[in-house]
Amino acid sequence: MNLNLHSFIATSAQKPDNAKQYLRCLLVLIIVMLSLSASGYARDRASALGTQPCTSATPACSEWVKLGGGPDRSMVYRTYSLSIRNPAVHRALIMVHGTNRNANHYFATATGAAFLANALNDTVVIAPSFLSADRGCNDKLQENEVSWSCRGDSWRSGGTSLSNKDLTSFDFIDELLRRLADKKVFPNLTTIVIAGHSAGGQFVSRYEMANRVDGTLGVAVSYVVANPSSYAWPDATRILPVDDGLAENAVGGWKEETRIQNSALGRSMIPRRPTMIVGTTDSRSVLADIPPR
Repeated sequence: MNLNLHSFIATSAQKPDNAKQYLRCLLVLIIVMLSLSASGYARDRASALGTQPCTSATPACSEWVKLGGGPDRSMVYRTYSLSIRNPAVHRALIMVHGTNRNANHYFATATGAAFLANALNDTVVIAPSFLSADRGCNDKLQENEVSWSCRGDSWRSGGTSLSNKDLTSFDFIDELLRRLADKKVFPNLTTIVIAGHSAGGQFVSRYEMANRVDGTLGVAVSYVVANPSSYAWPDATRILPVDDGLAENAVGGWKEETRIQNSALGRSMIPRRPTMIVGTTDSRSVLADIPPR
């Protein structure tokens, strides 16, 4: 099967992050956390060496993740250390920020959702930070911190790092998944949810389709895509070819020329089960759970 990956624009979702969207994102995450199966969990929450979740978006709750063997690194906020053994953790939530690259706000939202779902004690919540010194973003980076592109083939689409051409933004999440699947650190972790809102939804949609670590970890991975302004699609075919779904609105060539081969992409998509959430108002949302093929 030879797939040419296209994307199409959902104009109704092209809105900047605001307080109402954060509230919607919070409610979405509550649904995600509550939907995670708790059956069979050992009652060992208190056995994690007395560790309490770290829930403030401060340096105390952050950690550097080395990429490509180092010294290149990117930062995450997390409720528990990614290197200290923690048998109390059974699940993980990775929350990807939007276009403003404000991982601190998304960490607060995600930890709030975990609290309301009574899941803070057995869930490690992680908010990765895709900062960029690129023109138009101009983030202030720390020593050896990876600079991700914020234009063109950007971090949203698995784009190549500006500071290390051997790294893509997908490599960052790959490394997080490997860390979470390490039984020496999280011996009882069984479920990982990767969720993204707005530009983060664009990232998760494409990462779900293209990553090569899902299925190799011994841990179940699921994906939640919320309110992206564009969607990746295998070709120009549309189930409902109207408005933004018209074939002529498809933008061809996403990642065709890179390490992601179209045939391999098609095979990887088959067993994966993304949940797509599109909110058009604050009082009503449409949730489409795509069944496995």
